[in-house]
Amino acid sequence: MKLTTSMSKTTAILVLTVLVIWTQPFSYHVSAPPSINPVKPCGYIIYVDGSNYVANNCSTGFDDYRGANAYSAISTALSGLPSVGGLLHLKAGSYPLTSTLTVSKANVTFYGEGFGTVITQPNAQNLAQLVKLTAPFITLSSLRINGNSANQASGTSLVSIEAGGNDAMIQNLWITNAKGHALQIRPLVLRTRVLDNYFTGIGNLGVHFYNNFTTKVDSVVVGNYFAAFSGTG
Repeated sequence: MKLTTSMSKTTAILVLTVLVIWTQPFSYHVSAPPSINPVKPCGYIIYVDGSNYVANNCSTGFDDYRGANAYSAISTALSGLPSVGGLLHLKAGSYPLTSTLTVSKANVTFYGEGFGTVITQPNAQNLAQLVKLTAPFITLSSLRINGNSANQASGTSLVSIEAGGNDAMIQNLWITNAKGHALQIRPLVLRTRVLDNYFTGIGNLGVHFYNNFTTKVDSVVVGNYFAAFSGTG
């Protein structure tokens, strides 16, 4: 018996794909955070003018708030944004919050002018959270959050992402002096991005995920710096 093996011509094409990953190192100098260009049009410019805090409407040019309360200036601007959200530009200055700032409107970006824009907690406020996000697609970027922990008796976290706060972006922040956690991400919050932040002087954890599998898997924590915290991560 004659065994005949027939082999057709095969042309092998090798495709070489080169993946180039570029990373920009984050500067930990308090005066020079990386710059990001916000893509949303200006909704409000919030700034300090002497003893007053001002929320200037970018569309009308009018001051919708001018007074002695930083919380009122920011909350007025939040309320004044359209339902589709928008950009709040916080100029350099200190913004003391005497109540928790709850952001319940979607697609809002808080954009500071680097670490010279400071959201802070005055003495003896003992807020459970300083900033709370409860709507999707909220961005906190290019500012400092100072919990003033030495002068607080209690506190759970400086920033808390709650149910409904999916697709949040926490980027280029300096979060410091927290009585509890710096950033807390609650159960079932999806796709949180925590990028290039600086966490210092934290009483518990820098980034605290509740023990929820989905929340952890869908989130990205990259390029952050942690120093002087009491917890484990």
